[in-house]
Amino acid sequence: MTRTQFTQVPPYYLPQSLLSNEEHEHYENAVEDVRKAEKAYDNQLNVVQKQLRKIVEKFTADFWDFDDPPIFLLSSFSSDSEQRHPLRQLCNQLVSSLSNEERLDPLTIIRLFNTCIEAYTQNMLPPDFDRNWDLRLQYGSIVNTANSFGETLRSHLKPFIEQLDTIYNEELSPYEKELEEYKKVVESINPEKRISKNLKTIFHDALVSIKTEAENKAQRNDQECNQARGIKSLCTELIICHEKRRLNIDSVEHFLKDYTTLENLPPRSFAARCLESIRQIVKAHIENLNLCSKPEFIDSFLSQQNHSGVSNYQPHYISSQTRAAYEKVFQGKDSLESARNLLNDYTKGNHLFSGVIRLLHGHANRHYVTEIAQLVRKIDHGDIKDIKELVEKIKQIEIKNPIGSLARRLAFIEEKIEVEENNTSQPSLH
Repeated sequence: MTRTQFTQVPPYYLPQSLLSNEEHEHYENAVEDVRKAEKAYDNQLNVVQKQLRKIVEKFTADFWDFDDPPIFLLSSFSSDSEQRHPLRQLCNQLVSSLSNEERLDPLTIIRLFNTCIEAYTQNMLPPDFDRNWDLRLQYGSIVNTANSFGETLRSHLKPFIEQLDTIYNEELSPYEKELEEYKKVVESINPEKRISKNLKTIFHDALVSIKTEAENKAQRNDQECNQARGIKSLCTELIICHEKRRLNIDSVEHFLKDYTTLENLPPRSFAARCLESIRQIVKAHIENLNLCSKPEFIDSFLSQQNHSGVSNYQPHYISSQTRAAYEKVFQGKDSLESARNLLNDYTKGNHLFSGVIRLLHGHANRHYVTEIAQLVRKIDHGDIKDIKELVEKIKQIEIKNPIGSLARRLAFIEEKIEVEENNTSQPSLH
């Protein structure tokens, strides 16, 4: 998968140091070994096709006109019980495979032979068959005949099964064992499991952080202490729920119904801010898990790890997906307010759990959060009144990564200014 293709999947969360250098190299080698082993097994299976076809052809020739008794497939005997002839059906199936030149597998053929034998020796009988004399009188001889035929068939098929076993053990089993060993190595490293475990730990720690803050708030005995106790209990329930099963947004809303102390909260109250953080944390966690379950994410993530073992993935300077995300945030009564909202999204707000929200979205290491938060406050206080003035303030920050999030947002804001100026300079048609 190319980098361009991967940018179609938004990187909500890129775990740091998922694999060490040695583990990363070991994993890549193991994956390559699996591919080679699969190809080797596949080639070897092609080699033995001629032997397998001879065995199947002899079997169908020997048993095509065999006089096989019927069996009943219904668990309750009646006059309309369905009759089947398993041996005849098996012959038809194998002849069809030969005619269509399907690739044969020795273990599959052995399984078909054993299934056919069991169809005769393990007839589906009603629970009360042994105690119901009428049924035994009516169907007993049929069942006994089928059982006897099944045992006879077992002895006839034994040479065929032994030949198939020999082909598998001598020609295929070594290749299959090697393939399984390589698969075990890949599974032992398993980046997807590591990512999932990492995500669950971060999610758990985020809720514990909010719970701890609520515990401290509840001890102050002020007017918000009851709300803080409610937040503490809510976090406790969510943590327990998360350990037992996967959470979703509805789970949070379901739990909230039991907390009347958290209803009709003032927007800027401690509990209201906690609830908003919890909702964002759960949403981000779900997005993270969904993203990291995609094979293309794992492949692209691993292929772009740098030598330090840290993901070096970077999206395009302003990809179409990034631009669409910015457009959603860039909303306000004027361009300055829109730019302010875009910058506030960079810091994930200036509230108690902004750091937790950034962590959940994979942005814990953003370098300019303090500087941008100060600019947002200056806009709110009226100290910055013009969008161009804001741009100049941003440019005063020493942005080290020219394609990082802040650089992209600055470029986006400048684009908006240019579009606005072009629209303003257009002559009126009226």
